Parts: sequence; C-alpha cells; structure tokens
Amino acid sequence: MASKPLIRRLTLMGMFIIPAGLFLFGCAESKPIILERTFVDGRTFYVERSEVTTQKISGIPAFAKEEKETQLFGALFTTAANPDGSNTVTITFDRAKYLVEDDEGIQEFDTDNPDFEEAAPQLGAILNPMIGESITVKYDKDNQVASFTGMNELVAKIDKSVGWSMRWDDMKRKFNDTQGKIQWAENPIAPLSSREAVIGDTWEKSYSFAVEHMGAMVIDKTFTVTGINKTGDHPLVEITTAMHLYNKTETESAGSGDENKGPKIEGNFKGTCIFDSELGLITRAESTGHTDVSLTPFPGANMKISIDRTYTTVVHGQGKTRGSKSWPLITGNNHYGSI
Repeated sequence: MASKPLIRRLTLMGMFIIPAGLFLFGCAESKPIILERTFVDGRTFYVERSEVTTQKISGIPAFAKEEKETQLFGALFTTAANPDGSNTVTITFDRAKYLVEDDEGIQEFDTDNPDFEEAAPQLGAILNPMIGESITVKYDKDNQVASFTGMNELVAKIDKSVGWSMRWDDMKRKFNDTQGKIQWAENPIAPLSSREAVIGDTWEKSYSFAVEHMGAMVIDKTFTVTGINKTGDHPLVEITTAMHLYNKTETESAGSGDENKGPKIEGNFKGTCIFDSELGLITRAESTGHTDVSLTPFPGANMKISIDRTYTTVVHGQGKTRGSKSWPLITGNNHYGSI
C-alpha cells in the first residue's frame, strides 16, 4: 500500500506552472516594442509571489480529504552586470507566509508576524530560516538562464532547523535547484520571445523534465499578444497564456511482484501577464487552472485528486528595501499593488 507521504506528494502538482497576468489595452502608433528582458546593473525590485491551492482527494476513504493552502513569498531581485555581457540576479528572501486549512483545522505562520498567538511553530521552523538567504541566477548575453544556485543550500539549512516533518517533506520538493530554476529564473522570462509585439501574434514553447514517482512532466504553452498601450511613459503589452500540463506515466513495482500504474496527471491553465517595455520585464502575472491526478496505489484502488490553483506575481517598484518610499508607482495603482 502506498504511504501517505507518497500520496501527499502526488497532490502537489501544479508547482511547475508558469503564472500569467491582467488588463486590456488600446493601441497607439509609436516605435516598435520588443518583448525582451532588460537588465540594468544595480537595479533592485521587490517582488511578491502568491500561490493558492485547493485540492480534494477521493476514491479511497482512508486518504479522502480536502485542503486549501496559501503561500506568499516576498523577495528582492538585484541585478549585477558581468564583464562578459551576462547578468547575475540575486534573489533575497524577505518574507514568507504559509496558511493551510483542512479537516484538522488551520495552521498558519507569517515571518512578518512570528509572535502571532496562533502561529504554528512547525511552520516557523520551515519559513524563518529562509529570511535573508539568497538564490542566484545567471543569465547569458542572450538572456537565457545559464545557471541557478542556492536553493539546495537553503534546503540544507531548513533541514537542520526542522529535522523531519511531513509538511516540510512535501514543500521541499519545490525547494531544489531544478524546480527553483523553473519557478524563480525561467518563469519571469518565459513569455518573452525577443520579437516585436504585434496584436494577435502567437508563439509556442514546450519543455519536459523528470519528477520522482511521476515520470516525465511535459508542459506545452501558447502565448498571444492581446493588448498594447503605447500612450504613457511606460508602454505596456498584455500577453495571454494557455498551458497544457501532462505526464508520461511510469510503471512501478510495489515490491510484492504486483505492478501498479503510476499517476496520470493532466491540467490546463489560462492567464495573462503585463510586460513593461521601459523596465524590460513582466511586472504582473496571474494564472488559474485545474489539474486532475489519477492513480492506482495498490491493486483495485483508484484514487482521484482534483486540484485548483491560482498564481499571482507582482513587481512593486524599485528600491533597496521593502516599503521604500523612493519606489515609484510607475503607471499608477492599477498596475502595481499588494497581493
């Protein structure tokens, strides 16, 4: 029979999803907008990313449950230009919040409010070691990810703080250099094609990667330019995203000689993102979707996991520390704001 930690790991699908954003625009004549990331030496942005997940497990009474998780991370992104034309972005964690609601009640921890009366110490042991720690991304001269480091070292630090817990065993599968590269390095540039922004223009990207117990995950994405606003100091482009997520199933032995089907995973997400051509980066992104997971953990048992997930990423402005009054709200409160 499959262990509960294994079953729970299978409920965490969607961690590979690329968020996407908001707003519709009219179009005005001016110079072309190129969809390309711009790096400026010494520039720092404060970025918040949230993830809200509702999942329901059914089919096997012993594992049946419904759970809602909310995660929020705040981090400073600082760019340093290198002599060879590449750029290094240092991502320093400034805030972490985690809330889980299930049949057993509510667990919550916010590093901004660690003395909250109902704060869960087991979550604090996971989140507190993150604050002040950094991960590092190097982008080559063609703006592609050349290297990603730091997440494995962060995991080692949290391991020492926590020891072992089922919650951390679940969470840490996103906290490695492979998954960290996708979430923190590739996601911010994924919708950018280095082409001119033209309304109706569409392009596709696909990639795959191996995940323990799940086989090869495949992600097919389609991007479409749906809005352009060239009227202000910061011309903006809206890009919509459609994504299909699935896996190529693997067969595993249960150890008893019986062969059980590995999980079958399939999901679809839609979203939009905003590209600020003056800053040369995506400043807001949102994506919402649904994923279904089906598996046979032991002969005769059919489990279904239904997952709804929403991602939001917001760039708040430029500055060295969170809340700096020097950060401009470049296009007004409709473009930036707290999540």
